[in-house]
Amino acid sequence: MANQNMIDMQDTMAIILTWPVGQCHVSIPAWLIQHGMDFLDPKAVQTVCCGDQVIAVNRSIRDMFLAGDKSNLIMIENDLRLGDETDAFLEADGDMVCVEYERDNRKPEADRWDSLSAFHMGMWRSTREVLEKTGPPWMVKVYDKDYCSPHGCICEPLAKQVINRGFTVRHAGKALHGEF
Repeated sequence: MANQNMIDMQDTMAIILTWPVGQCHVSIPAWLIQHGMDFLDPKAVQTVCCGDQVIAVNRSIRDMFLAGDKSNLIMIENDLRLGDETDAFLEADGDMVCVEYERDNRKPEADRWDSLSAFHMGMWRSTREVLEKTGPPWMVKVYDKDYCSPHGCICEPLAKQVINRGFTVRHAGKALHGEF
């Protein structure tokens, strides 16, 4: 029997960020198809190859997802490897949910998985309502005080905005991260 919390994949758009090589790990389409997505339907699955991750995410949300009629968005970076351990991501309760994957431990504390509301964009999902009420911009580059160097994670401002608007941010499921 299907989990009552599982999102409706027929009412979901998946956007795969394929920069810099224009392709993704084979486990991504396999996992999406396994969970009921029509990988050949452009209203269900899109790929985006853009060198600036912030622009790619913001334009994808605005021009693909919000311009369409789906209620849920899943966004996936091309170098994640998905499997059975990823499935909890679909069943987790939360307005915005991301999958845990290996992070660079040299980054600041906010860039790790220590808190329940930690959020990173390797693979994440959101509802239309959350994205309509929080942006644009959804992703933002944060710089140091003299704007000469990037500082922190580009995901953190969106997570803070979502929480400040009364929505929940969670992480569930696991994926592998790296070369494909």
